[in-house]
Amino acid sequence: MLATTTAYGEVRHYDIRASNKIISNAQITKEQMQLTHVLQSKINEHILYVMSQEGHLIQLDRRFNCRMIRKMPGAKGSVRDV
Repeated sequence: MLATTTAYGEVRHYDIRASNKIISNAQITKEQMQLTHVLQSKINEHILYVMSQEGHLIQLDRRFNCRMIRKMPGAKGSVRDV
């Protein structure tokens, strides 16, 4: 599985073993918030962490089409690393 983010606030999943087609496309934010980084949890394989350009950390659950579990607001500015 491969997860990518877009500048339009979407998270896209690809299954590179089967084909290069999009499996799911989830709209995370209503406003055009640029998502910069995506990271899979090392504890739970179904959890993704997505960072926004505004400095927010968003926790998503892949089992439910990337439903937002929580949004953790941070400092203003871009996220460089998690």
